[in-house]
Amino acid sequence: MFNRIGKKLTEIIQGKKIDSDTLESIEDSLILADIHPLDATELSKILSKLPVDSDVSVIKKTLFDTMIPTLKKGEKKISISAQKPSVIFVSGLNGAGKTTTLYKLASFFKKQKLSILVAGCDTFRAGAVQQLRDRMNLLLIETIGENRKDPASLAYKALERAINEQYDILLVDTAGRLHDNENLMAELQKIQKTLKKFGAQYPQESWLVIDGNSGQNTLSQLEKFTQRIELNGLIITKLDISEKAGFVYSLLKRFDLPILFQGHGEKENDLESFNAEDFLRNLLDIGESK
Repeated sequence: MFNRIGKKLTEIIQGKKIDSDTLESIEDSLILADIHPLDATELSKILSKLPVDSDVSVIKKTLFDTMIPTLKKGEKKISISAQKPSVIFVSGLNGAGKTTTLYKLASFFKKQKLSILVAGCDTFRAGAVQQLRDRMNLLLIETIGENRKDPASLAYKALERAINEQYDILLVDTAGRLHDNENLMAELQKIQKTLKKFGAQYPQESWLVIDGNSGQNTLSQLEKFTQRIELNGLIITKLDISEKAGFVYSLLKRFDLPILFQGHGEKENDLESFNAEDFLRNLLDIGESK
């Protein structure tokens, strides 16, 4: 698990006064953990107000108390609309682990005894629909999808069926894309607009899957996505092994989007809710509160 900042702080502060050189080293360690430089400077200024003989536990507690309100904004319990179907639109960057995440989400909802239909709208990547179908077959969940078909039309047909057959949830998969690929971003917009032909409420949920190893790069990527499509939640994969996990603090300072889940591993149960205190204690290498 990541705790780059906590271990580095212990090395920096051991037996030293909190002077300008020490504060500069602390700021550097925050930046190395991929906290945005502006945020790292702000945190360093707060630490500069501490007594010069403050030990590492005081430094960590001060950082914890300063950062936790921002991170708490990222917590949110999943609440699925009572109206059937609840459409969950899932997009993500190339290589973020979107297909595996969809598999985990389907398992999560199935355990709640909800009926699920999946629309495989990544129709132009070779083998993408079949890869998704193979995963969903393990859960005995049907995937609608066909290679070379228009993704928006496919999503339309899937929602039509989900409404007619009273499914609880329709999971809409989309093609992985780079945030600066205009054609693919336009395709995302088209799918969302097509879903709204059934009602302005669709999709009720629109979640972006991001790679925890991307660090601060996620900030510019997320800005592009929010300019083009509706988003109301994030799923962060590989966060447990990321050495850039500090970016989560900077992300939540800039975007009013909850982190609904964090993913780790490949198994269907390797998905958990984001817990701000656990995350920050791990990041700063602080033991459990008593």
